Amino acid sequence: MAVRWDINMLRNLKSKGLTLRSIISSLVICSVLITIILGLISAYSANKASLTETYLISNNQYAKKLSSDTSNLLVSMEEKIGYIANIIKRDGHINSVLLGDIFAENRQYFNSIFWADASRVIKSISPQTTGAHVGDRLQSTASIQAVKQKKMLISEPYVSRTGRLIILVSAPVYSQQGKYQGFVGGTIYLQEKNAISSTLEEHFFGNGSYVYVTDSSGKLIYHPKKSRLYQSVLANEVIQKAVHGQSGAQIVKNSKGIEYLAGYAYEQKSRWAIVAQTPASLLDKPLEKLRNRMLFQCLIFLGVILFVGWQIARWIAKPIQQLAEYTVEATDRGTDRRPMPELGSKTYEIRLLYRSFETAFHAIDSYIGQLQTEVQIDGLTGIPNRRSFDQMMEALITGTRPFSLILLDIDHFKQINDSYGHLQGDNVLQRLADFMSQQTREGYFCYRYGGEEFAIILADTSSKDAYDFADDLRQQIERLNSSSISITVSMGIASYPANATDIEALVHQADQALYISKNKGRNQVTLYQRNP
Repeated sequence: MAVRWDINMLRNLKSKGLTLRSIISSLVICSVLITIILGLISAYSANKASLTETYLISNNQYAKKLSSDTSNLLVSMEEKIGYIANIIKRDGHINSVLLGDIFAENRQYFNSIFWADASRVIKSISPQTTGAHVGDRLQSTASIQAVKQKKMLISEPYVSRTGRLIILVSAPVYSQQGKYQGFVGGTIYLQEKNAISSTLEEHFFGNGSYVYVTDSSGKLIYHPKKSRLYQSVLANEVIQKAVHGQSGAQIVKNSKGIEYLAGYAYEQKSRWAIVAQTPASLLDKPLEKLRNRMLFQCLIFLGVILFVGWQIARWIAKPIQQLAEYTVEATDRGTDRRPMPELGSKTYEIRLLYRSFETAFHAIDSYIGQLQTEVQIDGLTGIPNRRSFDQMMEALITGTRPFSLILLDIDHFKQINDSYGHLQGDNVLQRLADFMSQQTREGYFCYRYGGEEFAIILADTSSKDAYDFADDLRQQIERLNSSSISITVSMGIASYPANATDIEALVHQADQALYISKNKGRNQVTLYQRNP
């Protein structure tokens, strides 16, 4: 009777409670789920942080490049105005016909050009449709400042009597005896198409990213929405830093509460703040796609593991405990974990479960490795991106290994986009990237630097050999025909350590050489040479 009671009691306990098999199976399920969830969260967070950092660095570098381009543009404007001032100094005057011819040659820089005497009375002006006329006396603060300071100036934005928002670039005029005769001025209409907007609009991405520029007081002088011009955005933390001469990148919220990944730089000549920013929401779509793909892959492994675990639960109490402990350790340490311990079990089911765990961990490692690889590759052209470029530059300079750097820019790429469309423009970028990759040899590395710019690092290569390679590549590219679209490229070359011993200086020097190639007419290669 007692035995029968014991059997009944055991049956009651089994029916009312949990069996060891169900407990172990539950532990297996929980452990696997936790591992997969934490692995997904870890991979998702790591990828988001990496992408965020990439965009921040890219936008900061981009803002610096725009600052350099703007500085070069302003220097060119000052040279044009100074040239007119020298003509007046030489001849004592300038007639309207000559001024009109000069304006026609420089209308891509200025909306109008005029000469005013020391009393700020206009002596000559072109074109004649500006609303100002010969004999008018200028009343703007910018004109008063030009007469007062008697030197080359770039004014703060101001509203003219014609109602236009204007920036004035001016140069003093002196007689041959050194007497002050007035000044020559070139105007830029900020609310109309102008040289500054033309330079910045070339770099509009169309994915929500955009560039804006403020003067030293924080008022907008360039923005894709012209209705916002002359509004003050000094409350923006990025602008506060940039107008005080700082350069960097950070996550910010605009006036509408939208989060952006912003890079900013300071243009020293004009004291302008230049900001390039990308909406943070741009990261959501690729991250969601990646998360879903990883989840689908992991669910397959989860199904296998759960099925095997249910069948062999009674035999795996001790091994599963070891696996659970390893799971916790692996979760804490990620890919930097010790190898899986040998369980010493001869049971087929336990060995299969062990192998399934090992496969799952390798799969997660593979996904993370794939993420890291994707972060290093440019999505459009398939060649290494700016992040890879920076890492290679740092590695070569850290190892004091000599090399040459080529910066390459497609000539008139904006015209290709305007004439054939952005899809054809993308095709040109892809074809050029493929062609350059085919032409490089061992120790040569191609990168997409940004927009229509590429970079080539030539390890253990002198500037002369780099020039020969670059010029040969330039000629081959000129002979290419991509979908009936012919292109040419301009290049600039600088060498380490011959020209510079740090990354920023070397890139700047190659960029200067590239600018010289473009300024000389494009489709050229220029070696950087330090001014004597």
